Amino acid sequence: MKIAIFTNQFPSKVCTFFAGDVRSLIEAGADITIFPLYPLDMGLWKYVPEYLSEKYLPRCKVMHLSPAEALLRPPPRALQNLYSNAPDIAQALLEAFRYGGGVFLKTLYSVFLSLKQIDYFFKGFDHLLSFWGNYPATCAYLCHRILKLEVPYSIYLRAMDLYYDRVFLRQKLLYADNLIMPSRFNSAFLQENYPDIYPSLEEKFFFHYEGVEVCNALPNFEHRSSNLLIAIGRFEKCKGFDYLIRSMEQLRNRGLDLKLDIIGDGAEKGLCERLVRDLSLEDRVRFRGWLLPGEVKLEMRNAAIFIHPAAFLDSSPTVIKEAMALGTPVIATQIAGIPELLDYGRCGVLVPPKDVMQLTEAISKLLNDAELRKGYADNAYAFAKEKFDFMNNGKQLAERLRMTKRTGYVVGNHLEKSEGH
Repeated sequence: MKIAIFTNQFPSKVCTFFAGDVRSLIEAGADITIFPLYPLDMGLWKYVPEYLSEKYLPRCKVMHLSPAEALLRPPPRALQNLYSNAPDIAQALLEAFRYGGGVFLKTLYSVFLSLKQIDYFFKGFDHLLSFWGNYPATCAYLCHRILKLEVPYSIYLRAMDLYYDRVFLRQKLLYADNLIMPSRFNSAFLQENYPDIYPSLEEKFFFHYEGVEVCNALPNFEHRSSNLLIAIGRFEKCKGFDYLIRSMEQLRNRGLDLKLDIIGDGAEKGLCERLVRDLSLEDRVRFRGWLLPGEVKLEMRNAAIFIHPAAFLDSSPTVIKEAMALGTPVIATQIAGIPELLDYGRCGVLVPPKDVMQLTEAISKLLNDAELRKGYADNAYAFAKEKFDFMNNGKQLAERLRMTKRTGYVVGNHLEKSEGH
């Protein structure tokens, strides 16, 4: 089975979930070619986990295009078929324009990129799979439509690609043969936002946890730091790191001697650093920047508690699953698909988002009870081993993709069946 995978950026600093799924599909017998939206940044290869090294995925199977290559000289066959798909393209661009200039330009770039990418599809792919519902799904959709492909088209709807800036999503949902999701929350979100077409979408759902590496032996809890907290992610408003920093102030005022390491980077980092200075927490909060995958695991193994203080919708964070797989106790906010990951509180502590006081209480309680920490960690490790092992999950995903048949195509906002399907 030859699969064309569309994604935003690969390699990237945050790609463990993507790397795990690709490796597991390869192990299940799939021949993978990757089509990233972003051009290649050679310095990012070091962030790709060892389990997707060049030994498993030859770098020639990742088809990067520079902006110049994407925007100049579409192949003749693309131009020949462009006219018949002009209404789709015009509608996508019109919807994008309503979301603002940035979204419009990204959508326009996706259109040009798809016109270049179709050159590759005469190699005979058996399935087109987009790992996001936004711009990569638009590229895959247009490649499929322009070439009138009869192979299946599937979309992985993860988080921000579903919750925000849903450009042309209705058409892509109807057109897809599989709608792959990491949580039941996402299906409920679709039901709420697309009630008129939801019945035709429901039969396409495939729930798939993005897998992580789960060690075979129960993690050792004896050598962990007793006062080190850790948080990981991009510095974005939705991640809620500012609430965690304010919680550190409350914990200090209670006389608790704690350290917090935040691993990551992003647009909001400067604001968080300023908040640390304003609260005089420089000796307690460290900003570690991006670390390599192996280094992140070492830091997680050493921490007393992993904290994910998401303030807004955050569907199925990979870092929570990684912490669970390493036996690190978890505190996370009760939002989107996170309760499902923690088995609704059996595998970790859930607190309301943006609630500094309750986050502070949860940290204090867990730090003061070693047996409670170990109980959560044991439950989390067992749950991760059962639900999140990337090789097992990848086999199920590969089987779903292998069994999928092309079912139809879209005219306007309605799904029509293809003849013979």
